[in-house]
Amino acid sequence: MRITLTEEKADIIAKLCSRLILKKEITISEVAKVNGKLVATQPGEQFAPLYIKSLEITKDILLKCHYGNFDAKMILSEDNISDLNWWVNNVKSSFKPINQKDPDVILKTDSSSKGWGAVVQDTLLETKGFWSYEEQKNHINFLELKAVVLALKWFCSSREKNHVQVYVDNMVALNYINKMGGRILKLNTLTKELWNWCINRKIWVTAFYLPGVANIEADRLSRSIHVDIEWKLNENVFHIINSLFGPHDVDLFASKINHQLPRYYSYFPDSYAEAVDAFSVQWNNINCYCFPPFSLIGKIMQKVDKDKADMTLVAPLWNTQNWFPLILHRIVADSFMINSQKNLLYQPQSPTIEHHIVKLKLAVFRISGNCSKVMDYQKKLPTLLHHRGNQLPNNNIGHIAKDGCHFAVKGKSIYLKPLS
Repeated sequence: MRITLTEEKADIIAKLCSRLILKKEITISEVAKVNGKLVATQPGEQFAPLYIKSLEITKDILLKCHYGNFDAKMILSEDNISDLNWWVNNVKSSFKPINQKDPDVILKTDSSSKGWGAVVQDTLLETKGFWSYEEQKNHINFLELKAVVLALKWFCSSREKNHVQVYVDNMVALNYINKMGGRILKLNTLTKELWNWCINRKIWVTAFYLPGVANIEADRLSRSIHVDIEWKLNENVFHIINSLFGPHDVDLFASKINHQLPRYYSYFPDSYAEAVDAFSVQWNNINCYCFPPFSLIGKIMQKVDKDKADMTLVAPLWNTQNWFPLILHRIVADSFMINSQKNLLYQPQSPTIEHHIVKLKLAVFRISGNCSKVMDYQKKLPTLLHHRGNQLPNNNIGHIAKDGCHFAVKGKSIYLKPLS
């Protein structure tokens, strides 16, 4: 069963909102009167609170500026006009169910100052993530609400016509979800993002309070943040690399806070990522950019061969590793050495923390699993002779200096000049 507005009342609301949008000059009093009419529709429109709050916030701000003078002139914001248009287009089909069905899925979320976590009750499904440096500046109430948004987008993106229960340990987040907004603009905007996303999927959300001491799994995830995997290459350096070998399609090993490209694959569940676990996705037919954890390079080279992939790989000049000759034998274009510089590697969530690469230098290799491309490039290389009076070994590495480095591959000489 459900409650609906009368046809007459819906028609009045639509006309009031249309007139307000079209008027060139309006007073705070006029907006307050229309807002009062909209508030009165709540028994018959389930989403009424969502499309009232922006008018209330604007009215309150301007009343304060004009010392309570309701006759003062005002201008509607874009959000105000958007909400009024929603009423014009939807009020005649509005309704409110008397009861919601039992929940289809139950989520538990939590946030800390560094990250967030979420689990699906009675399953092994979980996700987590870091807050970026800018996100960390937000109040914990915002971060708790943001954690709910991210959890919904990850766990419920393929769901429709579901009732989702969310357990949180923050009363402000709970109230903003259940009341579809509030008086604080930033929180209200985020709440609107949450509900609009759900409305598009016919998802209903109900929030419940769960004390922090009982929210064990989500709390653990929000705090188990391994910062060592969140290093990011200096963006200026990446732009140079992208201009040489791009445009790249996908950042293979990244996260919400350190990805260099709009499309990226993450190493744990991430609502913004195109896929989770790059090894589970085919790499052929895409131009891959890859700056991975160094421990994965050996596995990456196997995947490059298997998928006949084309890739720009950022990796250390580390000739004692068993994967290093594998890289050299798959180079298909001029490669470059990256000289050390300030903020070459940094953590987006803590920009002042730099990676101290003392003995290792990074390099950019253009590689392929396509043997024909590799052979074509090797044919163009000069035959190995001498460098600075010294005979180069016929294996993988010769001399490294600030002005570049030389490698030996199958009797051919590969020179890596500095990236600039």
